[in-house]
Amino acid sequence: GAVPSYNDPLFQAETAARVWRLADLHQLSTGRGVGVAIIDSGIEINHPDLAGQVAVNRNFVSGRANTAEPHGTGVAGVIAAKSDNGVGIVGIAPQARLMALRACWQEPGSTAAICDALSLAKALYFAIERKAPIINLSLAGPTDHLLSELLQIGLVHGTAIVAAYDPSLSDG
Repeated sequence: GAVPSYNDPLFQAETAARVWRLADLHQLSTGRGVGVAIIDSGIEINHPDLAGQVAVNRNFVSGRANTAEPHGTGVAGVIAAKSDNGVGIVGIAPQARLMALRACWQEPGSTAAICDALSLAKALYFAIERKAPIINLSLAGPTDHLLSELLQIGLVHGTAIVAAYDPSLSDG
């Protein structure tokens, strides 16, 4: 039969589109009805590839207005960019519902996001309290006891936690 594809202009350039055969995978699952909490910098919730995908948009960074930032927006797109809308890419789970939980921020012109443990803890607690089935943390940093405890609570309650791994920060 025909190979499934999408009209999104960058779909063919996506590594996941080829390696994971993403269009085929979406015949089985698109993430419909699945909530994903993205704890990151701000997400552009009105981006054409994300409009309507974000169910909750909260800012946990004290003293900084909630704003859209490149890192959080990019992570949200990789996870849930809409398919067949003629825009950008296709997310891994294009029908997932997102919780945009801003616990990090970006300085103008910087590609790196900065996070603090208290903002991360507040966002993690919020996601766990609302029983987010998946929590995404595309960040790494030093060990923090409170964050470790919150992550453990999430795991005990059946939350899938997806996080970046930095081997230079590993203690074994």
